[in-house]
Amino acid sequence: MSANASVNYHIKSSEPQAFRFDVDGIIGNLVSPELIPTEIEVCDLRGNLNAVDFESDGIVFKHHKSEVSDFPDSGDWRETYDIELTATLKEQIGAKNVVIFDHTVRIDDQNAERRPDQLSGGRLILGIASGDRPDEYPALNAPFALRGEQFRESYEYIRQMADKWPRFANEFGTVTGSIDMLPKPIGNRLPLLITGASQQSTSWIAEHGDGWMTYPRSTKYQAAEINKLRARIEEAGGEDKPVMKPFYIDLSENANTPPTPIHLGMRLGTNTLQDYLRSRKEIGVNHIALNLRFNRAPIEETLERLANEILSEFNSEE
Repeated sequence: MSANASVNYHIKSSEPQAFRFDVDGIIGNLVSPELIPTEIEVCDLRGNLNAVDFESDGIVFKHHKSEVSDFPDSGDWRETYDIELTATLKEQIGAKNVVIFDHTVRIDDQNAERRPDQLSGGRLILGIASGDRPDEYPALNAPFALRGEQFRESYEYIRQMADKWPRFANEFGTVTGSIDMLPKPIGNRLPLLITGASQQSTSWIAEHGDGWMTYPRSTKYQAAEINKLRARIEEAGGEDKPVMKPFYIDLSENANTPPTPIHLGMRLGTNTLQDYLRSRKEIGVNHIALNLRFNRAPIEETLERLANEILSEFNSEE
């Protein structure tokens, strides 16, 4: 007895698919994301299972009553199911050991930022920004004038999806509590640092950001902005939050070389760099990322000088 059925993910095309493997020249398609319906013939072998021989046909049907009734993405079922499967295979084919592989394949991974969070033990800190280049927005079919509003919507999407079985709707999507996103952040909340202003008010940054990433500015201006931010945090009843910034340097051989501007930084000596770092510490900057992109001296030599002449002083402080 047989019948026709329509099955999705059935690939007969030789064209490369989104889910594709190539191992030592062995090329194949796994599943097609296009949900292509294909008519196939389904044979009813009930009552005639012995007609299929494992050795010659490569497949055998075995009835097994499992304790697992559902297969959610969380993988909670896996331990029970794998034990059952292992025992069944050992009994069926006399295997001494059974290794079960997870063949899950993903593209356009919506959990991409959470995987480093898992691998690093919760040490991931995510810097987010609205972007400020007008040419980028038409490329994504997004209105440049609405970048501030879209930034807030994106922020809310990230925060909401960290909840269990989230329910919310905004312009980036709607979830109704029927699906979940995994893995969850280890600390239940990914630290999000607002970069620049991202078209937001100081009050919004103080309330929603876990920290602020700013850019090199004059001492007076930067001190005023940091004081304003921390005043808004205090007004909102929050705990103090870190302020950090990048700083491009071109380190001179002369330790006393006075600072001259370069893109987002300065050419200067180690002594003047120390003075700069001390001044930023005094106005409330907690972290500075030294960037050597424009540094003209050998990188290894520069790193050694930074370690011996700069970091030793700051590492000795409580």
